Amino acid sequence: MIEHEDTIIPSDPESRKKIAAVFKDMSNQLLKAEVAKEYVKEAKKSIKEEYNIPLSVINKLFNLYHSKNAIDYFDGQRELEIVFGILFPEEVED
Repeated sequence: MIEHEDTIIPSDPESRKKIAAVFKDMSNQLLKAEVAKEYVKEAKKSIKEEYNIPLSVINKLFNLYHSKNAIDYFDGQRELEIVFGILFPEEVED
């Protein structure tokens, strides 16, 4: 073991290779995530341009789709709609 302040590094070459391999793998995984994030950004932009859908709507729809909780979200919205109507009846159209 090699110690440097509070860091202890294994002295055997095999352990060091394993550590380096994990770091390389983590870096590759982050690169994949960055590429995927860029794809999503460009795909949203394409939908916006091709179909004239506002980016705010695309983002909301995608977040609902991705999180797989659309039913819960819509149920919650209905509850808010009812509460809003009770509290502010003058604001709700008949």
